[in-house]
Amino acid sequence: MILCSRKLLSQSIVRGGTRLICSGSPVRERIALVNCRIPCRSYASKHIAAFHFEKYPDSDSKNSTIMATSQVRQNFHAEVEAGINKQINMELYASYVYLSMAAYFDRDDVALPNISKFFRKQSREERDHAEKFIDYQNKRGGRVVLNPIDKPSRDEWGSPLDAMTAALELEKTVNAALLALHGLGSSKDDAQFCDFMEGEFLEEQVESIKELGNWVTQLKRVGPGLGEFEFDRSIS
Repeated sequence: MILCSRKLLSQSIVRGGTRLICSGSPVRERIALVNCRIPCRSYASKHIAAFHFEKYPDSDSKNSTIMATSQVRQNFHAEVEAGINKQINMELYASYVYLSMAAYFDRDDVALPNISKFFRKQSREERDHAEKFIDYQNKRGGRVVLNPIDKPSRDEWGSPLDAMTAALELEKTVNAALLALHGLGSSKDDAQFCDFMEGEFLEEQVESIKELGNWVTQLKRVGPGLGEFEFDRSIS
């Protein structure tokens, strides 16, 4: 805000890296310019004699972007922090793949609704895993960095057996990444991170792999056609 009362208007206004220099004649009445936009047509035409723009010096890049170290960070290695961000991306990718599977089996020309519901549930679980990593990253004083999520490798998932086999391989891939991340935390003597991994992910991952393995076997046993229909009913 610029307040003027019978005095020379001469102010330096800095906006967006540019300094505006104004000079003018005495003003009879008290006025207030709030969030002034230049040119202020009615006022400037009568009272401001001249103005010009002057390049404002760039701020020091070190000061313009503040990357303060977290005050809660302790025994949290940068490689573990980066590994968590990578795992967040993988969990979101897995969620994306399962969502694609859910949409496929819900189509009218596929029409296996319970298989679709299962994959939608899997998608939510993988997203929840990503959010757990996000929360933990912040809890330890790390910085969450989200990266682009890859598109699923396919849009057509074939038979239930094809999809369950692909899901089993996906869970094994995620499990391998979790084990590698746990190993990284162990190599950095981060017992708290290892406890988090073991309590939240590793056992659950084994259970998911076993469940999908069972279903792959059952789908091989029942065969295509009516067998797939009965399998879909059995998992409701």
